[in-house]
Amino acid sequence: MTDAFWLQAALNSGLVVSGVCLLSLITAIPAAWLIERTDLPGAARLRGILTLSYALPSYLLAIAWILLANPSVGWLNLLPGQNFFNIYNLGGVIFIEASVLFTILFMAFWSGLRQMDPALEEAALLAGASPWRVFLQVTAPLLKGHIFSGLIAVGLASLASFGVPAMIGTPARKFVLTTAIYAKIQEGSASAFDEAMLIALEMAGFTLVLVVLASFWSRRKVSLVTGKTSRPALTRLGPWRLPLALLVWGVWSLVVLLPLAALVLSSFCKEPGVLSWSNLSLRPWSYVLFSLSEFRRALANSLLSAGAATLVVMLGALLLALLSRRAHEVNRRGLNWLASAFENTALFCYSLPGTVLALGLIIALTRWQVMDTLFILVIAFVVKFLTLGVQTVKPSVFLIHPSLLEAARLCGAGFLQRLTRIWLPLLKAPLFACALLVFLPCFSELTMCIMLYGPGTENLGVVLYNLQEYADRSSAAVVATLLLVTVILFRTLAGRFRIAD
Repeated sequence: MTDAFWLQAALNSGLVVSGVCLLSLITAIPAAWLIERTDLPGAARLRGILTLSYALPSYLLAIAWILLANPSVGWLNLLPGQNFFNIYNLGGVIFIEASVLFTILFMAFWSGLRQMDPALEEAALLAGASPWRVFLQVTAPLLKGHIFSGLIAVGLASLASFGVPAMIGTPARKFVLTTAIYAKIQEGSASAFDEAMLIALEMAGFTLVLVVLASFWSRRKVSLVTGKTSRPALTRLGPWRLPLALLVWGVWSLVVLLPLAALVLSSFCKEPGVLSWSNLSLRPWSYVLFSLSEFRRALANSLLSAGAATLVVMLGALLLALLSRRAHEVNRRGLNWLASAFENTALFCYSLPGTVLALGLIIALTRWQVMDTLFILVIAFVVKFLTLGVQTVKPSVFLIHPSLLEAARLCGAGFLQRLTRIWLPLLKAPLFACALLVFLPCFSELTMCIMLYGPGTENLGVVLYNLQEYADRSSAAVVATLLLVTVILFRTLAGRFRIAD
């Protein structure tokens, strides 16, 4: 607690969390209000575009901004000269994290606007209040639960982030707690491991406090809104309609689209950082796809570990949802407590920083001969993402009418027959949604894998990180582009099944 290294890392983490929350607050709330409560042109499409950035692994944007704002060879520094733009600082970490995580607060506030009774705002407008005053004195106070729970989720995500601080902050010696834990473990000494373990324990305690606060605001916000009885009257923007639309589209294009376009373009450059027709080539793609054995092995590892974890999460989520429904039906205190304990534990594990969870698995599973295997990656994925499956499947489980199950029991059907003949056919859509939501983050996961992988078990996230850090940035751009295409395909598929909402 008094060591200068850890104190500075804690201070940097606090600055990053505060900066990301503040930047998310001043961007997400106005954007959600403009899309849901005004006649902004293209609002529905804009909402889908804004939520796309959260599906992206944040380290992809970190790699892209390194291409653009590297102080020596960044493309944005070609005209003004070296060091005009420098992404290697805490400001760069905050900017990149906020460009991804603001979506959490955006969706929290947007969902509150969708649930809120519009008559409350319309009454204020009829009383002569301006739209700005209605927002400050009616909308924002009623939805403060959504705002605070969204901010807590943004804070937890920024505290747990590893890829962006490692790629952007570490070169400038700006460590946060997650990268400091990784740096200490890399030292290899027993004392450094003990220090990392103690800091991880403190981070776990802090995470628990934030989860409890988020749970409090989540329960409280239900009583602040009512069922929507009619479609809200949209605020007319008048002459500001087109300028505001261009502003929102322009900011998103500069913050997300521009760096991603630079990333894709860089994957066709023989020499990274050099913009010329003669430098464009398919050689980086040919090398990665046909000559880089690490990529082919990592692709197989990612598919295998993510696929296995997804299957286990689907099964575990279904069983936990059935347990929760059974506890609700019989109303036994012990069964209710057991179901609640499983769900809260899964939520807490999801909220834990990946470095903390990985360190806990290292300590817990050292004697079980699973280190440096794909099995420990599967365990980590299941522990981390089980709550996503539970939250996806559980609502649908409670919608199935008891008469179907009673009829099956009267016909002599056992549990397995009811599971295969009733539950699984009726839950195909939520189980498929669960598979999509779990597979993608497992497929591209970096934070836990960087600490748990062994020789021959690296996944795509680890290979990409190593390529980026060890000066093969053309190959890194190719792998990053492949991950980007995968994310967009999964996001499109999710949109077709209305999973994105």
